[in-house]
Amino acid sequence: MAKLKFSDEQPINLFPMIDILTGTIGCFIFFVSAITVFQLGAGKSVSINVQKSVKGRHVKTPIMIEWDGKNVVIHPEKTKVPLAMTDFSSQELASIGKSSDSDTESAVLEGKIRSRIENTQFANLLRRIQRNRDDKYIVVMVRPSGFDTLLVLRNFLLTKGIDVGYEPIDQNWKLELK
Repeated sequence: MAKLKFSDEQPINLFPMIDILTGTIGCFIFFVSAITVFQLGAGKSVSINVQKSVKGRHVKTPIMIEWDGKNVVIHPEKTKVPLAMTDFSSQELASIGKSSDSDTESAVLEGKIRSRIENTQFANLLRRIQRNRDDKYIVVMVRPSGFDTLLVLRNFLLTKGIDVGYEPIDQNWKLELK
């Protein structure tokens, strides 16, 4: 029978074992990441827990809306209000909310947006928030198709004196707010 001879010349080396362990952990992380990505794929329902914002002793309640560039969806009722901004020129889009020589352009654009939402649920929501601006703010859950016009919507809301936050979401997610 063969016997292993120990000598002082060849110490035990654990580097190959560490390489195997590192490779195994890397594969495990890859599989967990892949499973997570597949679970959050297209058509999946995502649940968002709405929490109040606390600043010092003051508490503000978020009002959640979705923005896809063409429609505003008011949550939790899921009321859809068309508000397409794709026909505005890039100069008009850049002018809103800025104070400079283009104040008239900004006012014209704000007037166009105001006329599009007039007598809608979204206009009613904005009036309610303006009356309670110390207690409420808007969180815009923006889909990738709405990124181009998000600043226009945000600046429009800011000119109304409404605090605004935003959260990017996937184009295909179905939202459930709690």
